[in-house]
Amino acid sequence: MFELKHLFFILIALTWFEDATIFNHNLIISYGLIITTIWLILNLKKIIQKEITFTKPGFYLISGLLFLLAWSTLSLNWSEITDICKERVFNITAVIGLTIILLDQFRRENDWITTYKILVTAGLVSSFLVIEQAFSGVYRPVGYISPDPNFTAMRIITLVPLTYYWAKSSENTLRLLLTVSILIPFLAIISTGSRAGISVLLIISLIIIFQELKSNDTKKMLITFLVMLGIGALLLSTIIHDPLQPGITRFENLVDTIKGDISPDGSIQERYNLLIGGIRMFFDHPILGVGLGDFRVLSMDYGAGWDDEAHNTYLEIATELGIIGIGIFLGLISYILIKYKKLEKTYSNNPLQTFITGCKIAYISILINFLFLTAFSDRRFYILMAFAVAMLGREQLSIKGFINHIKELWKKNVPSPNSQ
Repeated sequence: MFELKHLFFILIALTWFEDATIFNHNLIISYGLIITTIWLILNLKKIIQKEITFTKPGFYLISGLLFLLAWSTLSLNWSEITDICKERVFNITAVIGLTIILLDQFRRENDWITTYKILVTAGLVSSFLVIEQAFSGVYRPVGYISPDPNFTAMRIITLVPLTYYWAKSSENTLRLLLTVSILIPFLAIISTGSRAGISVLLIISLIIIFQELKSNDTKKMLITFLVMLGIGALLLSTIIHDPLQPGITRFENLVDTIKGDISPDGSIQERYNLLIGGIRMFFDHPILGVGLGDFRVLSMDYGAGWDDEAHNTYLEIATELGIIGIGIFLGLISYILIKYKKLEKTYSNNPLQTFITGCKIAYISILINFLFLTAFSDRRFYILMAFAVAMLGREQLSIKGFINHIKELWKKNVPSPNSQ
């Protein structure tokens, strides 16, 4: 039977094709707005009457996200309003709306396993198209395969743990097929020409290996993973070396720069200028920040070669929204990491634990990538947030029930003046 959630399954699949390959970004946004409007119409009465329900962890996540949106919007009062500001507000609102709807629509374990599998399947198709572009020479005037190599690489990196742990939970033919498929994101990341992407790929591979070494029943799967990485390295050095050469060369230049053998190129020098300038900008406006979207406006005043974003999500949020904004953001991240840890313990003897571990490492990969690009409105970041809280707790609370819960916590932990 067809349900509204199936339309959101399609939206999740389409998010892999934003800018990275062949789909128009605006078409995907329009589709998302249409089905979100349908959801609002169907749930408007429950929302007005405060009867729509979520789990307690879901309400905490939604509250944190709404605090972030409220502070971001408030910061417009002291920022220079530009198109970037408007785009930021729209993007933050959109991803928060997506998170809320996912928590409402996907309430069963099967829904989230299906979401997981859609993420992997659509992501592998998108990654394959990125590789195909590397061979066809599309978007390669400066050695890149995509309009923004770091964004594309960040999206693809999440596939490595997601694909590996789906393979681990599968059997026979499907396990073999998925394990071999790990080569697709591996090669696609290198084809983007993103040095940050290749670096994070190596880190995430080491995290997977470390995670598996702690388990006694996965040696065969771990060996297979290492074999796949070896085959990937062999392919890079022989059969498909030339089409992926730009990415390999850029990474080699990064290594040589770190070793001190060559001087930093323009990209590395600009990132350094942005980092130093961003730190100075933060200390000039530590409490409130410069306002949403204004890092780019002020970047040249702080040493950047041109008006540019920070290329560091944490730094950009800290400079634009101050201590309050970065505090809310880091609080949300910490909350989700704690929930993933709790989920792994809760499902320690359940086949679902494998999927949870895959999501946790994919989430960590995004957090590491945030050090190299400004991407706090990336859809996968919020989908993985929703996954973490949706699986915890089965008790559903209405908005009224959650408000009463907060009141009870307040009374319990904050003594009244009369009690003193």
